[in-house]
Amino acid sequence: MTIQRIQWTCPICKRRYAIPATAPTPSRCPQCRQAEEEAASGEPGESNVPVLAEADADEDEKFETAALSALAAIQLEVAEEAARGPTVAAPVMRRNERTSGILPVVAIIYTVLAGLAVVGAFAGLLFGLHAAFAMPATAARTAAIFYAIGAFGGGLISALTFFTFRELIHILLDIEENTRSK
Repeated sequence: MTIQRIQWTCPICKRRYAIPATAPTPSRCPQCRQAEEEAASGEPGESNVPVLAEADADEDEKFETAALSALAAIQLEVAEEAARGPTVAAPVMRRNERTSGILPVVAIIYTVLAGLAVVGAFAGLLFGLHAAFAMPATAARTAAIFYAIGAFGGGLISALTFFTFRELIHILLDIEENTRSK
């Protein structure tokens, strides 16, 4: 993929450079910036800023179809970034690394509670079946059957509630993982 370049002329020294079209327009070229900094500090010396390739004056007609030196544009970008100062990079996090340590444990606890609720529901069902077929026909038998039906229904509703909370925690963990800055 080619990068669109535009021709930029330094307003101080009138040198021409090819810079990316999306880059901000610099106020001066790296050589002029360094000369200005040396004049301000009073210490003339060797330049540690890379020299940029200049565009030839007789290539004005060709510039519309071909960009100036890509190396010059890259060097200008590097010099501009160096002038802006260091950038703070976001911390890199691995995709499988979770920041919340307690939520997965809570999800496991809800899973265990849901399993216990299912076991309790079926124990209530077995108690109701025992009451229906093994006990003599009395008011206590009728109460035991209704108690067993209530225990079975309550156990299943509790199990569904615990599974719902577990899934909600897993959804929150997935949202956290997928919205983390990359």
